[in-house]
Amino acid sequence: TSRCTSTRRPFLSAIGLRREIVWLTTYIAEPKYIHPGTVMPTFKDVLPNEQIEDLARYLGTQREHPAKP
Repeated sequence: TSRCTSTRRPFLSAIGLRREIVWLTTYIAEPKYIHPGTVMPTFKDVLPNEQIEDLARYLGTQREHPAKP
């Protein structure tokens, strides 16, 4: 079993401003296709395509600008 030991977390509240739905769908399904060194697991064999697409569409709606310090 592979375990993620990275402490880095993506900032997703504005991901819809930075990425297209197709990119998000591909990244969720097969993240190593886009970023070969990523620690994010592949979900194409875990979730049905419909759920991956739903998640990508939801993330695409996340367009909150980050708060300025």
